[in-house]
Order: sequence, then C-alpha cells, then structure tokens
Amino acid sequence: MQTIQLSNIFKQQAHQTILKDFTLTIPAQSNIGIQMSHVEATTLFNLLRQTTPQTSGVMTGLTPARIQAIFHDDGFYPQLTVSTYLKTFQHISTFETDLDDILQYFALKDVAHTKIKHLSFDQQQRLALLRAFILQPDLLLIESPLTNLTNAGIELYLAALAYTREHGVTVLLTSYSLEELVLTSTTIFRYRPNQGLELTDLATESSSDSAHTSEDTPRPIFKIASKVEDKTVFFSPNEIDFIESVNGVSQLNVSGEQFTSS
Repeated sequence: MQTIQLSNIFKQQAHQTILKDFTLTIPAQSNIGIQMSHVEATTLFNLLRQTTPQTSGVMTGLTPARIQAIFHDDGFYPQLTVSTYLKTFQHISTFETDLDDILQYFALKDVAHTKIKHLSFDQQQRLALLRAFILQPDLLLIESPLTNLTNAGIELYLAALAYTREHGVTVLLTSYSLEELVLTSTTIFRYRPNQGLELTDLATESSSDSAHTSEDTPRPIFKIASKVEDKTVFFSPNEIDFIESVNGVSQLNVSGEQFTSS
C-alpha cells in the first residue's frame, strides 16, 4: 500500500460541517486510532472509500477497491452458518488459505457450523473482522470495535486484530472512547471540530488511566443506544449535550439532533 495523504479536508452534509481542516497521513502498515464521533467516523470512512466526495481539500494515494470498512452496527445474513457466510466472501476474493486453518486465529473454529443469529455479540464482531481479512484489504477501517464487548471478548478481539496486522493490513480505528483506542492503537489522534487533528501523548494518557484500572484488565466500553430507522446508533455519554423526556420518551440531544432511546 502506498502512503495515503488527506490534506485540509472539509466536508459539509445537509448544510452541517462534519469535518474541517482534517489533515492525516496514513503510512503502510501503520496502526492509527482517531477519537471522534460516530457521524464523523462514518463520514471519514465514506471519504476514504470514495463513496462520497469531499467538499474541499485533497486526498492522494487512495485505492478504494483495496479498502474495507467495519462499522459498529454492520449487518450479517443471520440464517447462514459462519462457514457458509465466510465462503461466500472467499469466492469473491483472492483468499486461498483454507478457512479451517484461519478460524482458530479469530476464535471462531468451535462455531463454524453455527448460524450467525445464534452467535454472541463478541463472536459477531470477530466474524466481521475475519470477513474483512478474507477480502485482503490494504487498509482496514474499523469503528468502535470493543464497544459493548465482554472482558473475554475484548481479549479475543485484540488477538485477532494483532493477527490481522501481522499479515500486512494497515488499520485505522475510530472511537469516541480514548480508552478503547489505547488498547487498539499505537498512534492516537483526537479530532476537534474547530482545531482538526491533534496527536495524543500516549505516555500521559496511560499513566492517567493506570490510576483507575489495571493495564492488564480491559473494561467494556459504555455507550447509549438509539434506534434510527432499522439501525442502532451508539453514543458516548460525552457526545450527548443533554437528555430530556418528551411525552414519556427519552430524547438524546446530540449536536442539535434528537435521538430516541430506551
């Protein structure tokens, strides 16, 4: 993969500014995390895959066919077994390794013949990662991979993610939780709407975190769910401006928009 460069990217959508002064270099086999909201992450992923154009700014080094994205609320074919589902993607890729040899690295070998609808959320997240791995991307984009996973699920996901990187895949992760990015990334940025990207000092963040939790004990990431049409959107508490009750229904107010939540 050649280095990808985004310079002064500006993106407006429905008269709302989503990204502003966004400049980022993605070298081959780098391990980058960006702290940003769900809307900002979705917009960035779509720009990198070139499914939507930037309002202004320059992007170079992109090969959309070699980029895969995993969104936190990705869908599956629930009636298919894990093995059948993965073989479907294997047929449209150049992946030649026997699936039985690869399932163990994603902790899915024991559920190979289980229907996806019967998998736990932990297992479904690893299945999404393996699906992307089979498509052999140069760049893999992942949104909030550890959110709502169990402690055991976090450990298994991190092992599968490490295996993915060991095979030459460049990974860019986004999350609103800095804790999640510390567990998954080596270079971390914060995106601030009025200031663009700023590099985070991991040494400072790690020492701060260690005062509250053990480095060897990953914790589930808490977010609040909201239904938007047929999808579930997750918000970090830090994203929510305020919550109000309207006719007995809770409304999350996020950046001027309202989302219902139970």
